[in-house]
Amino acid sequence: MDWPVRCTGVVVGLPRMQLFGGADKLLQRLRTECTIAGVATIQLATAPNPTAAGLLARAPHPHVPHPHPHQDRRADTPAQRQAQLNVLPVAGLSAAHPHREILQTLGTHTLKDLALLPRAGVARRFGRALLDELDRAMGRAIDVRIPYQPAPVFVARLELPYQVTDSTALLFGARRLLGQLAGWLNAGRLGTRRLTFTAEHDHRPPTPIEVRLATPSRDPDRLCALLRERLGRIQLPEAAHTLGLTCNDAAPMGDTTVDLFASTPPEHESLGRLIERLHARLGPGGLWRVSPYPDHRPEAAYRIEWVEDLTRLTTAGMPKTTRVVPGGIPPTRPPGLPRPLWLLQAPIALTERNTRPFWHGPLALVAGPERIETGWWDDNLVERDYFVAENDEHILVWIFRSRTGRSNQGSGPGTWYLHGLFG
Repeated sequence: MDWPVRCTGVVVGLPRMQLFGGADKLLQRLRTECTIAGVATIQLATAPNPTAAGLLARAPHPHVPHPHPHQDRRADTPAQRQAQLNVLPVAGLSAAHPHREILQTLGTHTLKDLALLPRAGVARRFGRALLDELDRAMGRAIDVRIPYQPAPVFVARLELPYQVTDSTALLFGARRLLGQLAGWLNAGRLGTRRLTFTAEHDHRPPTPIEVRLATPSRDPDRLCALLRERLGRIQLPEAAHTLGLTCNDAAPMGDTTVDLFASTPPEHESLGRLIERLHARLGPGGLWRVSPYPDHRPEAAYRIEWVEDLTRLTTAGMPKTTRVVPGGIPPTRPPGLPRPLWLLQAPIALTERNTRPFWHGPLALVAGPERIETGWWDDNLVERDYFVAENDEHILVWIFRSRTGRSNQGSGPGTWYLHGLFG
């Protein structure tokens, strides 16, 4: 649905106008943003002060029953402002609304007619507010503006032009809502981690479509890409006639500093967006992570956990670990031998040839040992000496030797085991 809108909300000082490339480029930018938000008819106005610009933007064009949808009013100098305001109807003043009939009876039809009346009589009969608004419009009084305060929660609805049965077809209407959301977030310098679309049906409960982000953002293209992934997995139970968007999870977000010569996003940002897309594509319960755990035993030093809350991701792209361990053991491994990324599910016993462990050839010990003796409290005792070894094909492996027969691995002391492979 399209509706006419007259924009008056931008106030820019003349010395700073060049930052926007001049008035023409600024007006074009405003028109583009309104078009993205789904506004078809836009009437813009410029004037030396905000009240005058508001009156010019709201006033209909005289003797033009159907003005061009992109016809603007320009009053860039005080003389132009005076000439254009003189012919505007007095009903355009908000303070004149309660007195429209009396003003019409007195023959006061335009702002010029009002300015010619005795000021003392106008103030006594209609109140001082009417003269104050007229003075602000004419530039005879200071035009103080109250800073715009966006709503704390963003809620928007869009009636679709036809009944939508395919969820991917909702993306067209969602782009409009995302454009409005981006404007709301930009106005408050906010970023969001979560937003919820709602597809409304005639005979079924609304279908929620949630989009989550790893890091706050107000980029409509990024939000649209994640929504596209989510829509590809959703089956609508019934045709949808209205699409809603709610965002109640917004937080202050500063401007992003970008390297002048950077051609690719930072590494942590790329990883965070990859996790976002995987979560959107796989859905809830489809994304898992390997999280470190404070245990010296390699097979017990990690946990595989379901990633439910993307907000726990740090700027490095990995989830935070806030587990509290009895005894205050830090969740980091003490320095020692490097550990391989590929850990076998269970150690494999190795044979010995000429007193050397053998795996696809004799193994040469290149680093070690690292002794691990722990696990007595949970009946999973390990007593091992770990080494980094290399075979004839220069493949690095992680092996250990059982020290005593009390360990739950190994048939006796001195037995060699393969526990991991280095990349």
